Amino acid sequence: MAIYIDLPDGRRLELEGDQFRIGSGADAPVAFPGDARVRPNHAVLRRTAGRWMIEARDGEQIRVGNDPPARMHWLTPGDVVRLTERGPEFVFQPTTPAKPPTSAAQTPIADAPPPPPVALMVAPSPPVIVETAPAAKPATPARRDARTMIALAAVAVCVVVMTIVGLAGGFRSSPSPTTEKHPVPNRADQPGVAPPIETAKPTPPASNEAAPESQRALSLVLVRQEQGQTFQLGTAWAAGKRQLVTSAAIVTALEDLRDIAPAALVSSPTSRKEAKIVRTRVHPQYKQALGEAKVAQGEAESLRLDLEEKKPPAEVAALTEKIVAAEERRFLALERLTFYDVAVLDVDADLPLALSLAESSSGRPRAGSRVVLAGVPFAREEFLVDPDSPAPPQDSPGNVLLVQNLPGDSGGPFRVVIKCRLDLSGQNWSGSPVLNPAGQVIAVYSRPTPPDLDPKAPASVTSHDATDINRLREFASEFK
Repeated sequence: MAIYIDLPDGRRLELEGDQFRIGSGADAPVAFPGDARVRPNHAVLRRTAGRWMIEARDGEQIRVGNDPPARMHWLTPGDVVRLTERGPEFVFQPTTPAKPPTSAAQTPIADAPPPPPVALMVAPSPPVIVETAPAAKPATPARRDARTMIALAAVAVCVVVMTIVGLAGGFRSSPSPTTEKHPVPNRADQPGVAPPIETAKPTPPASNEAAPESQRALSLVLVRQEQGQTFQLGTAWAAGKRQLVTSAAIVTALEDLRDIAPAALVSSPTSRKEAKIVRTRVHPQYKQALGEAKVAQGEAESLRLDLEEKKPPAEVAALTEKIVAAEERRFLALERLTFYDVAVLDVDADLPLALSLAESSSGRPRAGSRVVLAGVPFAREEFLVDPDSPAPPQDSPGNVLLVQNLPGDSGGPFRVVIKCRLDLSGQNWSGSPVLNPAGQVIAVYSRPTPPDLDPKAPASVTSHDATDINRLREFASEFK
């Protein structure tokens, strides 16, 4: 798979392979000849576990975007990489068309098409927490800490939805084994024909009686501070008399917020009734994968601190390899989350109706089959609930695009990848049910599929990963 590099002189390099040297010599794949700031073996670009990273070799620390200088960085499309504090710099996987060269002797590659948009790769901004105290009364340090913590913790849901997306990095998942894929039966899949993507529009609020069953079963998962501020984390849907199903990412956020937002509840967008959450259950494999990811992240951060100290080149190389290995383990653990991203909420009040689950004997969803994603989505940056204009329920029709198994387990757990006809960019659908034509739940929405780093991949096809509903039956006996 090719990657593209934009150099300061306007050249766009197309590179095929998994590792490229950056240096001052003309023989380097990414060359800065005659630039005294660049050393012969200055740095290396390499692909690891489906993601790209840059490592300093003979050169000094490297700066990527606004991150502090370091000897190693993970890269996402559009990153500006500065090889030293004084330059030079280049753009990794540029998201804009190539610039004309500054010299007639330096001609751009003619057949290098611009990469696709990467809107989904942007990490969500923290929610704006509105201070309810009078403006003349400054917040106490403890209050400011609580506000900061809830902003960061709330964003954790979207981070998980984006795969925790390689901790907001844009990357393609590592080669997926046993992938079942067939063309989706519509004009959008014909070569050269863009799919009819529309912008998702909120469904007008309906009365409880007029709303369809799929919407009457939906709720928003909320947390509330003692001061009264309420924050929305995602969608849950009734599956029993007092049980709702949602994503494990949402329950993880609930647990993280317990000390600063102790009230956890669900609210129906159609009846406006609330129920208190009295118990939560998460798939044990999700907890295990999340724990492994945290351990690997801690190890990588500790090794990076060691790497910042001046060490012999051999020791630097050994530490770098250990960091890469830890990052690979973290990446693979985060990928496993989407196969088990399901949880149960027990509430203290009866629910009006429940959605039916697809029978376990119905087998794997077939690629191309029609589905509907039903949820109560909201913009990822809008965590604060507006009591005068709560998020309305929405339906987004689509198709099953493909089914993916866990690496090395062709007969085991799988996730369902769906392609919606509406543009869901920038929206939080976490926990929403994916329904088959009979109105039965076949999967639980987990995240937008990470964008493909291949600039030649179709930019117009957006898809979403969902956890197979049979994972629910593995830890919640009432649904077996």
